[in-house]
Amino acid sequence: MITALLTAAFCLTAPAPRAEAAPQPQAQARPAFPVDKIANIARSQLTVNGGGPGTACSPGYNTSCTGNGHRGEYWCADFASWVWGQAGFHTQGLNAAARSFQQVASKYGGEKFTPTLGDAVLFHDTSGGQRGVVHHVALVVGVSGSQITIVSGDVGGEENTKGPEGDEQAHYAHTSKVRLDTLNSSSGTAFGNSEALDGYVNAIPNNVPLGAPDVGDGSTSKSWVKTFASAPGRDHGGRLNAGRNYVFCKAWGAQVGTGSSYNHWWLYTDMDTGGQDFTSAYYLSGQGNDSAQDENGEDLPTCDGTTSGSGRSGGRYWVRTFQAAGGLDNGGTLNAGRNYVFCKVWGAQVGSGSSYNHWWLYTDMDTGGKDYVSAYYLSGQGNDVALDETGTPVPECGAGDDSGGKSWVDTFQSATGRDHNGTLYTGRNYVFCKVWGAQVGTGSSYNHWWLYTDMDTGGKDYVSAYYLSGQGNDVARDVNGNDIHTC
Repeated sequence: MITALLTAAFCLTAPAPRAEAAPQPQAQARPAFPVDKIANIARSQLTVNGGGPGTACSPGYNTSCTGNGHRGEYWCADFASWVWGQAGFHTQGLNAAARSFQQVASKYGGEKFTPTLGDAVLFHDTSGGQRGVVHHVALVVGVSGSQITIVSGDVGGEENTKGPEGDEQAHYAHTSKVRLDTLNSSSGTAFGNSEALDGYVNAIPNNVPLGAPDVGDGSTSKSWVKTFASAPGRDHGGRLNAGRNYVFCKAWGAQVGTGSSYNHWWLYTDMDTGGQDFTSAYYLSGQGNDSAQDENGEDLPTCDGTTSGSGRSGGRYWVRTFQAAGGLDNGGTLNAGRNYVFCKVWGAQVGSGSSYNHWWLYTDMDTGGKDYVSAYYLSGQGNDVALDETGTPVPECGAGDDSGGKSWVDTFQSATGRDHNGTLYTGRNYVFCKVWGAQVGTGSSYNHWWLYTDMDTGGKDYVSAYYLSGQGNDVARDVNGNDIHTC
């Protein structure tokens, strides 16, 4: 029987439902937050009533004693939300899963990467099948330069032990404690044996509406739009009349639409009745699906003030990446966080240890224009899986178009283009698709397939599959042995 003292608990519970509701900003400047109350309450649990630190049932936090079939559960999230609640801060949407803090982060201003006192600090797994998934949360009780001091619930418990409580999770919960740690505040900082710092989520006082933007001077910029019909408010039941109106910002949320027309964006504004609220961008005149632009064709700003990563506009399939990803072709970077991708193609394997992925995702990079990034960097997905945040598979890129459809091949010598006399250089190249045509070859080696690609000189053209390395007659496969599809 092995007993291990771990430095950070895995708060493994059933995943919280995906947060569909968008944040609810207000127009006034946000008052100073009494975050010192959070720090004081959290620190007080290090020595409960002058004795030892708090545990799952002494004194207990939310459902820490009962959430696992009336037994103790992993309770780091219980502790963090309990402290926020005791200090007079919102806990809406939070539950016993540490990842719930990330899933509802948009309500709290979005996940950020600079700490402030009272923040929830999130940690994700760095290995295994749950790589990139948030499994631990703590509270920031001190910030000094590049260092933070945190208080965590549910750390230091005994694992790999069958205790009298009836199961390992209950045993761990009853033997873990509240603990204080100091570490670097940067995203990616290691914590414990298999976790790393993911980011931070603001604490919002109960007297401030969730999602209120910190506009500083109390001003709110208006963008003018036109609506083709009266639009109901999402939260308060008011109405925005049809015609020319102003809105403050947009936030991603539940889909509204009819037939093939739909929109996930919600627009925060002064309603004609019902005060300030969100209305669906579906009611904007003359715009496409998931478009939210002002009357001059400019993208509306997001309510959390970001234009990339969290809250990024203009995408098709939304995903979350656990760290910055480099571009395949142009050397750009896709920042960590919430991003959109267009489609996926199969290519060279990227991974570490037992974790790997062959899918490459085509997207707008944060630097470097359009490019491919490895699906290995997607949060919480298995090997060779590429799903969006709703669990829907990202579609494969279409063959022969400019948005992707690349299959990777190796050529053993430079190949001449069939139609324009350009050149495809020797080595690793991509092709879009293949067509049957005139035979090319020498001796007993030949091939009738022609591969459509971007030539190194001469623009787009076809080159003979005869020049593919290590393949037989009339064979045209990519580097992973998959047949290249026909054009």
